[in-house]
Amino acid sequence: MQGFFRAVTIEHLDPDLVAAVDDSGEVYKRTPVRYDRTMEFFAAVLFADTQTVTRMSDILMKVHDRSYGKNPVTGNDYDANRSLSQLWILVTAWHSILYTYEKYGPGKLNRDEENEYREAMSVAAAFQTINPEDVPATRGEVLKFLDDWRQKLSASEAAIRNVDHIIDGFETIEPDLPKWFIKLGRPFLRWSIIATYPRWMPPMLGVKQSKLADSLSSAL
Repeated sequence: MQGFFRAVTIEHLDPDLVAAVDDSGEVYKRTPVRYDRTMEFFAAVLFADTQTVTRMSDILMKVHDRSYGKNPVTGNDYDANRSLSQLWILVTAWHSILYTYEKYGPGKLNRDEENEYREAMSVAAAFQTINPEDVPATRGEVLKFLDDWRQKLSASEAAIRNVDHIIDGFETIEPDLPKWFIKLGRPFLRWSIIATYPRWMPPMLGVKQSKLADSLSSAL
């Protein structure tokens, strides 16, 4: 869950991708439905049979086909199915899930487990508009990919607004949880996500957090 929220907030630093996301308005109109479907797709890629994943992928691509236009901030054309944007989504998602698993879970995967994880990421790419050969194959290649993308990243007003909305996931994405649980869990979920960001990222995303909150999220 933490990896998922980390991924979908970091994704907003791709200026053309966030233009596509913001144009649909779905982040605000139907937040729980949007992210339930995203989770269903990720779960299907991991656990479902090929026929099911192919069908869901076709539906996803058709939905993305409707999301294209002119980015009002950069002036670039955006297309939700563009292979580079899809690759950015794929890498940030798989990296974030592994990163939070290792940070808050049992620790690093061994070499065989990590190789298996990277192979699965390449298989997942084939169900999107991505050339599997472009997918980073090692931890070092993933880090280089993310570092190379840094010069392309920016945070528009739409990105900051959406991130602030998403990061309070217990309220915006899981509103049916008991109110006492939402009130108790909201700060810890938020802290634990922000604590995983590189130091340069929170100011860009418009979020602030003390080192004490970082430490508490790791301790808990």
